[in-house]
Amino acid sequence: MTGANTADYRSCGEYEEVRIPIALRTDLVDTEQGVKITALGKEAYYGGHVACVTVAGGQGSRLGWSGPKGTFSFGEQRKTLYQFHAGKIRRLSERYGVSIPWILMTSSHTHQATCNYFQEHSFLGLPQDSVFFIEQGSLPVLSRESRAPLTDGDRPLMAPNGHGGFLISSGVRDVLLHLQAEGIRHIVYYQVDNLLCRYEDPLFVGYSIQAATAVCLKLFCKRVPEERLGTLLRHKGVNCILEYSE
Repeated sequence: MTGANTADYRSCGEYEEVRIPIALRTDLVDTEQGVKITALGKEAYYGGHVACVTVAGGQGSRLGWSGPKGTFSFGEQRKTLYQFHAGKIRRLSERYGVSIPWILMTSSHTHQATCNYFQEHSFLGLPQDSVFFIEQGSLPVLSRESRAPLTDGDRPLMAPNGHGGFLISSGVRDVLLHLQAEGIRHIVYYQVDNLLCRYEDPLFVGYSIQAATAVCLKLFCKRVPEERLGTLLRHKGVNCILEYSE
């Protein structure tokens, strides 16, 4: 867990690796400090101040599935990824006695199919007015060699603009302003294919509140440099995530 304002940097060529040894989760669990931080997080959940975000713009092509990745089913019960996430949010709402808003960011490739899926499945047991669909924007696809825009016939080839699209989308801004007026102060953000995600994490939410940071991240430290995990870096004064493929 990291706070954005207390960084110690190690030079790494053009990039600087962000080293923030504030706390390992195991250093806080079952400690006096951890109990106090968890209480802060629980207060936010009980007060109805937390919303969940799932970015779900991807298609299931790499899984051999022709629809949105969130409609891919798995396991003995053949639950879809959307059902898996909805179950977590439903239990979270029941535990804290509040309706937890759920924002799903789709893409132009998955938006309508995702909306149709939720309509056909009665919003997976969640209140319809607590589920929000936002379509992320698109950017031109550039040639790796010439950096010139690629085309599809006589039209530019476009692709979803990635996680950063969540921050600049006018749809997101409108929804967050609405939720802010309803008392939302914190959002917990995950990818649709992250089955280990913890929407209910009062220790983490409380940690973020205590640190008074705009953004707080959970990270796995790499055991070896070659491990396929993104790395938190500082590039030209800006914190960013460098993908393992780069």
